[in-house]
Amino acid sequence: MNFKHLALGAASALALGFGASAALAANTSTVTQPGDYNDATVTQTGGAQGTSIITQSGVNTSAAHGVASVTQAGGATNGASINQLAGSLRASATVDQSGSGNNLSEITQDDADAVASVTQVSTGAGQNHVSVNQSNNDGVEDQNALVSQTGAGNGVTIAQTQTLSLDGADTSVTQVGDANSALVLQGGEENLATISRTGDNASETVIQTGANNIATSVRVGNGDLISVIQASDGNISTITGSGSTNTISLLQETSNGNSSDIDQDGNDNTIFLTQNALLAASTSVIAQAGNYNLATVTQSVVGGTSTITQAGDHNTATVRQ
Repeated sequence: MNFKHLALGAASALALGFGASAALAANTSTVTQPGDYNDATVTQTGGAQGTSIITQSGVNTSAAHGVASVTQAGGATNGASINQLAGSLRASATVDQSGSGNNLSEITQDDADAVASVTQVSTGAGQNHVSVNQSNNDGVEDQNALVSQTGAGNGVTIAQTQTLSLDGADTSVTQVGDANSALVLQGGEENLATISRTGDNASETVIQTGANNIATSVRVGNGDLISVIQASDGNISTITGSGSTNTISLLQETSNGNSSDIDQDGNDNTIFLTQNALLAASTSVIAQAGNYNLATVTQSVVGGTSTITQAGDHNTATVRQ
């Protein structure tokens, strides 16, 4: 799966809105630094429709260490774009946006051991969006993306791609508010994706295509949709939540030695869990507390283990091995 293409597609959508806001911008800042050990800090507090673009491209790949920071406070429809290109070893990008909403943040980091951090706090309707695209081709250092959003209707897309990686990427997403969405795409091995959410009618999707990855979801809310796809060996998925009318779909595909642990409290919740393995057995543990819950487990494995515990009335459990 071409994560970079997907991420760039999402980024292009952001760019359209970003460009539109720039045309009406009250404040505009552009910083370009084609060298090593550079720092760029932009602070915009003049109200709505501010635009900030920072581009750093280190020449010496062993000593780039670019640091970029954007703070946009007040108003709405602000846009921040940070591009740390090939050679930006150990680059750091930080965006802090606050206001009534409809802010855009885009970070692209094209090298190893990069850190991207975005905080968006809405005092109004929300509708903020974040796109983080991190690629690592040296196979040594890891990548880190941290996103925190407060408000309703926010969205985040994080794509982390690696080749020959010995130390995986880490993603942490925290969302507080209703109707938020999160999409995390991770390629390579030993990645970690953690999503924590509070609010109703939200959606989250985690796709991990390599081995020995961990996906963790902790949520409180109703009417949420959670989807996890892990497509290799030795992966672990843990989902914990409370609330009603939530749906969890977990697929551990064509892989061996995977494990899943799902814990739901509430009523009218649904779980679909599928594990396919060729050699080593996979395990699944499901616990549901409440009424009218449904759990379906399908294991196309040899020696697979499935445990379902349902505390409450009118629940349904189905296991196919």
